[in-house]
Amino acid sequence: MKLIKKFVDWLIGQLHALLLRPGIRLSAGKILAGVVSATWLIFLVRKIDKNEFATVVLVLAFAALTSVLHDGGQLVLLAKAVAIRPDFKEELSFFVFKRRFAMAILALAIVTIIYSQTTNNNVLTIFLIWPSVLATVGYSTIFAVVRVSGVVDLEAKNEFYSRLVLIVSGFTLLSWGLSAPKVIALYSAVDVLSFIIVSQRHRELLGKKSGPEAKTFVHQELHWRVSSVVTISGAVGLLLSRTDPIFISALRGQDAVATFSAGVRFVEFSLVPVGTLIILKISKFAKTNSFSEIFKVVRSILIYSLLAVCVLQVVASLLPNVFGADYANAETPLRILAFSVIPNSVGSVFLAWLTVNSPLKSLAAVSIGLISSVICHLILTSEYGSIGAACTNLIANTVVATSGYLLFKNTVVSSINKVE
Repeated sequence: MKLIKKFVDWLIGQLHALLLRPGIRLSAGKILAGVVSATWLIFLVRKIDKNEFATVVLVLAFAALTSVLHDGGQLVLLAKAVAIRPDFKEELSFFVFKRRFAMAILALAIVTIIYSQTTNNNVLTIFLIWPSVLATVGYSTIFAVVRVSGVVDLEAKNEFYSRLVLIVSGFTLLSWGLSAPKVIALYSAVDVLSFIIVSQRHRELLGKKSGPEAKTFVHQELHWRVSSVVTISGAVGLLLSRTDPIFISALRGQDAVATFSAGVRFVEFSLVPVGTLIILKISKFAKTNSFSEIFKVVRSILIYSLLAVCVLQVVASLLPNVFGADYANAETPLRILAFSVIPNSVGSVFLAWLTVNSPLKSLAAVSIGLISSVICHLILTSEYGSIGAACTNLIANTVVATSGYLLFKNTVVSSINKVE
């Protein structure tokens, strides 16, 4: 009995320690949010016309592209700067928020013009996503700052509750009929609500002007000349991860967009824990050139990604039953996309390390990936539709992961040789 009691006490202690880890708590919030999002996706696909669903996907894809300007590595630099000088976190946060907000407005104007010229959809649908993008700029800046000190509870709760509000509101609107404009407006309303709640809890991070010493530090760490390479690298990476639906729409039409996007949402969900782990490791990556330290992270992520591939293969077989007959041809693209989780996950570790330690090499890796993506879309997607797009996604992620590893290895070996 004593041995059993000791074992139970040890197990409870281990679970308690595990739950205290910021990465576990944030991942739990994001995973629960992902479950709700998956439920919302199934509900939306079944209750909305396929062309309307494709419109929602395209608008969200264009909205994501605004990150090319308003993010583009700025949050990585902000986290690094706050880790170095936590006493300047209010000034750093406000500076980055102002910069990102201005760039978001410019980005929204650009994508609105492109959307109106490249699609036949009502331009109102893209305007409805503006509040969502601007609100996200606000609360994502706050989360990037507080995350450095291991405070993640509000972010985890926001991930879950915002998705819950979204799906409950969607059910409520069902009696009035769901359309693309209504769904997009709903996304914006939820994000604005998130911003209001988060900014009330951390209002000091969005309103403190810099003093002389803080201005000098900001100039050193966040000046455009300092951050331009990281910004461009982040921008190219975002383009690489978000342009698939746009290429599919241009080359094969709305139906192929809907077919591809039904499965890709599950892949994105499977990548949530990986992204969470990496954003919490960013500040540590700035302090290590050790192969062993980096490969500890890589090993954990590789094991997880192999399990994720197996789960996604099961999910793929269920897609026709979950989404209906219209999405029967979404199964094969998802089976292919599932394997992209491996290079996507592993490559993200090397890219994160390179972004902090050697931004030019990070830019080189993602640029090679983007070029391969464009070429493969023109060859494969134009010929094979959503299946070709899935193959393109796998190829591009593999190219990025391979390039990232080789450049990481070269950088670490060079630094070791210099020391010796």
